[in-house]
Amino acid sequence: KIRTPNNKKIVEDSNTKLPEDIAELSIIKTLLEDPRLIEQVLDFIHSNMFNTHKLELDLVIENRLDEQKLIGISLREDIEVQDESRLVSHLCKFLIRFYKKERNLIKHRDISIREYGFIVRAIQTKIDILKKGTLVEFENFSDRYKNHLQTEN
Repeated sequence: KIRTPNNKKIVEDSNTKLPEDIAELSIIKTLLEDPRLIEQVLDFIHSNMFNTHKLELDLVIENRLDEQKLIGISLREDIEVQDESRLVSHLCKFLIRFYKKERNLIKHRDISIREYGFIVRAIQTKIDILKKGTLVEFENFSDRYKNHLQTEN
């Protein structure tokens, strides 16, 4: 097993190497072990935030818990299940990483300086709150600037 720069482990499969994100898998396994957390967590995350395991999170959200991929995650002992307080801490770190990435993506969009400033401040406010250990509701800034671009054309 090796780690890539973006915290993904490359796990050797029998035929190929498949990237996986242990942070994403830990969230998924925690939700599998404690389904009452699913609705709470969905206020803060969206499957589009997941780079590697979006499909698996969608299966959990759709309550398709008998799917082979989810059973495999449940059985893996190398993926940690977190209690609620550790999950909040984990989600804060995960969301900080996500919103920093979003902030960097905004820099490369063709939007007005006013809109850019508004979005960057909103993202930074979310990051600051997350750094204090408080979860913030999910907001899809990518859709916001996509909609902005569509209304200008």
